[in-house]
Amino acid sequence: MQWGILVVDPASGDTLYSRNAGKLFIPASNQKLITGSVALHLLGPDYRFSTLFAAAGSADAGVLRGDLVVLGQGDPSVSDHMRGEAMLVMRAIGDSLRAHGITSVIWATGHRRSYPWLALPVLDPAGEILHHRGVTPVPGLYVLGQRFQHRRSSSFIDGVGRDAVDIADHLTRRTRVVPDPAVPDPAGSSRT
Repeated sequence: MQWGILVVDPASGDTLYSRNAGKLFIPASNQKLITGSVALHLLGPDYRFSTLFAAAGSADAGVLRGDLVVLGQGDPSVSDHMRGEAMLVMRAIGDSLRAHGITSVIWATGHRRSYPWLALPVLDPAGEILHHRGVTPVPGLYVLGQRFQHRRSSSFIDGVGRDAVDIADHLTRRTRVVPDPAVPDPAGSSRT
């Protein structure tokens, strides 16, 4: 039997006891009854969970220039158990982003490298993301923050910027942008 608990002092916010606090568990049957009843009462029978995406920037030639913020609301149905295959939801998210003109994602992974949920052919036998200087074998998927991605400082805040420039250069080389003659050139030069 597995279980988890997190006890926090409400006054100070300090953790008093923690065991498997970050692990996700399926609630026991009796807990499901209480949780389901309270949710039905507070949210109502027509409530639907949603996952929203907000872009702080604009898409240019399929690349979002800015942050893509995921606003999840804890949808419990995003699971193999509920949907038969949890990746159906992820594929729908990808389709939605593509429909909004976003075809490439530069993914800053940070220090916690664990990708068992990543159902794409990009992991080596040790579970690390396959890439060359941040470019993965999956078109449109890029990573930042990997150890020794290109430089010794690649996984540090002050080093990841140079790798981001390399990926942006790669995207610029792979993307052919056709200028719109109706839009003035910001440099003031002629486009003819």
